Amino acid sequence: ARLAGTTSSRSANSRIKSMTPLGRGETAEAADYAAVYLDYVIDCYPPKSVTAYFLLRLVDKVSNDLMDPPPDDDVRAAAVHEFSAGQNSWGYYAFWKKDELESSGRIVDDVLTIRCDVGVVGRYATAKTDAAAAAASVASSVHVPPADLGHQLGALRSRAVGADVTFQVGAGSGARRFGAHRCVLAARSPVFEAELYGPMVERDAGRVIRIDDMDPQVFDALLDFMYTDALPGMRKRDAVAMSQQLLVAADRYDLKRLRLLCEHELCKHVNKGTVASMLALVEQQRPSCQGLKKACFEYLRKTPKVLREIMATEAFDHLVNELLSSNKLAIRE
Repeated sequence: ARLAGTTSSRSANSRIKSMTPLGRGETAEAADYAAVYLDYVIDCYPPKSVTAYFLLRLVDKVSNDLMDPPPDDDVRAAAVHEFSAGQNSWGYYAFWKKDELESSGRIVDDVLTIRCDVGVVGRYATAKTDAAAAAASVASSVHVPPADLGHQLGALRSRAVGADVTFQVGAGSGARRFGAHRCVLAARSPVFEAELYGPMVERDAGRVIRIDDMDPQVFDALLDFMYTDALPGMRKRDAVAMSQQLLVAADRYDLKRLRLLCEHELCKHVNKGTVASMLALVEQQRPSCQGLKKACFEYLRKTPKVLREIMATEAFDHLVNELLSSNKLAIRE
């Protein structure tokens, strides 16, 4: 498809060429005016709409100066219009008074030159866009799978290929050993980075690193997260206890994302049976766990009976004082 006529423009690569001749008056009032129209010639199927910007100006054949039409509410030198199969012509039936054109000195040898600059706004079927569409179509035939780095690193940990550090976790007969990769742990945790690549690293190279004060199952889950960036699967009945211990481990090794994941999981399990232990955890891990603290406060605000039960527990006197001083609880009889 193209806008057709005689005057060319720099938008030729868009197949927009120009306008109709002058003198197409449509009403008696327009008899004294020259008319200018752009016609949209459709040569493609299905027909496509195109929004075009055009600028109409007289050209002085001697000086090549450009002249805008006289100011008018209905006629402007520049305009934007959407052309379609149903509306394939648009312009001005009263573009310029004929007597003004004749007296302007712009008609030379009975020829008046009008410059029409045309541009395309938005989508239009050009050779360039057709090529881009074809390239996109070819590209869409290639399926790019989602990133799988976490799964691949998790598999690396499971196979223990290239493991260069060993941890012994837990005490007594329940202790377990875990192999890991120093570079992975250091990249994930500044605490492990200091421990594994600090000043004593050469002297301690090859030694087994002991962690006596952590449950081996919790450390195993911690390593899983460090390799995969995801919480390991947990049995429903173990979710609260495991998330609480894993949150403490996350704080210990400065794993902020893991701590937030655990806190989010715990917020889903605030109830009469868990709120006391969660408040104790909040107190222990302060100033972190503000989200969990808020969830516990909100639960107690809505369940004053549970709050009174906690208040009767001597071990939670300091927590009750904090709750009351927070001014967030309204205890109703």
